[in-house]
Amino acid sequence: MTLLYPEAITHHASQGPYAINAHHDICSSSEKALLDHIQRIVSVNTARRVV
Repeated sequence: MTLLYPEAITHHASQGPYAINAHHDICSSSEKALLDHIQRIVSVNTARRVV
């Protein structure tokens, strides 16, 4: 499944940063860019919940 579909984005974002990192190594460059973006969003949201 490509990561460019909205359902895939939601799924990977819900998995957290570790799952995103695991998928990062096997994706195309456009999918890697999307994963990087999702990871930044997840990290910010996680930090907000901790504070």
